[in-house]
Amino acid sequence: MRDFKGMEHLFDEAYSRRTDHRFHAMGCFLDKDWLALTEGMNAQYKVIGSQQPWWTMTDRVWIVCLYKAGILEKAKAAKILKALDQVAMDSGGASGEERIAPLLEEGMDLASAVNYGRTLQEPMSRLKMRDKLLDVIDDVLHLIETFQRVAGENLDTVMVGYTHLNHGQPMTFAHYLNGMHDGIYRGLLQLEQAYAFTNRNTGGCGSCSGITWEVDRALQAELLGLDGVVEPAYEGEAAQDHTMAILFALTNICTLLSQNAMFMNIWAMDEIDMVRTPPSWCGCSSFMPQKCDSGSNYERTRVYASDVMGETVKCLFQLRGEPYADMQGMFQLPDRAMHGILAARHCMQFFDHMLRNALIRKDRMLQIARAGYSCATEVATHLIREKGYGGRLAHSIVATMVRQARVKGLKAYECTGRMLDEAAGYLSVPAPGLDDQTLRRLLDPEEFVQTHTHTGGTAPSENKRLLDARRQTLAEARERHAARRKQVDDAAARLKREIAAICG
Repeated sequence: MRDFKGMEHLFDEAYSRRTDHRFHAMGCFLDKDWLALTEGMNAQYKVIGSQQPWWTMTDRVWIVCLYKAGILEKAKAAKILKALDQVAMDSGGASGEERIAPLLEEGMDLASAVNYGRTLQEPMSRLKMRDKLLDVIDDVLHLIETFQRVAGENLDTVMVGYTHLNHGQPMTFAHYLNGMHDGIYRGLLQLEQAYAFTNRNTGGCGSCSGITWEVDRALQAELLGLDGVVEPAYEGEAAQDHTMAILFALTNICTLLSQNAMFMNIWAMDEIDMVRTPPSWCGCSSFMPQKCDSGSNYERTRVYASDVMGETVKCLFQLRGEPYADMQGMFQLPDRAMHGILAARHCMQFFDHMLRNALIRKDRMLQIARAGYSCATEVATHLIREKGYGGRLAHSIVATMVRQARVKGLKAYECTGRMLDEAAGYLSVPAPGLDDQTLRRLLDPEEFVQTHTHTGGTAPSENKRLLDARRQTLAEARERHAARRKQVDDAAARLKREIAAICG
């Protein structure tokens, strides 16, 4: 069973002596980052039902565009903009004009200008998802960095690679993480593509046929920090493929994290003990005194991943029976998708912290790898290349030796050349005649890892090469994301100047 040797420094003795809590099995309180994640989750979910600040932002830009087009006089535009300042975070009213009408002596006659030729949600829903996407991409970049850091620390951490939850071939923990890393990075590319689909201006689409007001839709896009205009006006209200693109990308990322969380959860079991979790990130029980649960937050990762997949499926079914038009199914979809976006953030953040804080048991991993038969393919390859056996016969001889060794309860490093000869005799074929030293070298997982230097192999040198290349790729991705944020910030600054010029 798992012990706590070498983990004494992680316990808080003063806290452990208190009797006003139930965390004695852990010997400490929950990590402050865990508490911050939980508080952040609660705050973020409140945003889903809010229309601000995106509603007011859209209204402000529309008034500026109406003024620039000569549709609104400067004095009237200034009145509306000043009124919008007073109700900037107010989501009252069905269409927006109700919240500013009481502030204007002209009442609804002037307030209704905020809705000249435009619908309520466009492009407000895109702005709302865009802002959250910027945060999600930050999460993914941080997650990728964590994968790279932990992989870099485990280039020579030899472990078993599993197929069907059985020993397959040896690898390193870095090799495993690099495989996960590239899947996450592909998800990032999909997410960036989804951002590009989302960050487009649908304002000025009317209900489906455009508008007669001479508003510059390109200027509206620039003032909102959008990447251009969705030109077919019909798309403005009818299309939601950009929302589904977001969910598909997040589903891919969170599916990988869920799979990884399952493996890490298994590896952290008492009987396996390849990975440990700091006590401050463990769960505990109000009933079972011994319980210091290493996998509590791996479970949470999987739950949040399931939430993302569930929201994706819900949105698909919400669209499947709807006509391609301005419908409630389309109108409500972005808020439905926001649940998936926030669940994805929590999935990534919890897994990021768990991986970053994981205590990798290098000696235990090597012990398990040395005892098992994951190097058996090397013995078969040697018989083919050096002894002239056919592939199937070599496989049969090695498989027979392994089975007979298991019957005797032997570990791989206890096998002998004579046992391989006996396996060949059992099959009535010539004996290979390998000496003990050669056979044990072939069955040595550390030797296996070092010799697999081919592209994408397990060798530490090869995985270091992969990491070095991917660190450069991550730096480039950070630059792209910084440009996205700068574009939004620059647009907000320009809008502020345009409003100041109108209001004086």
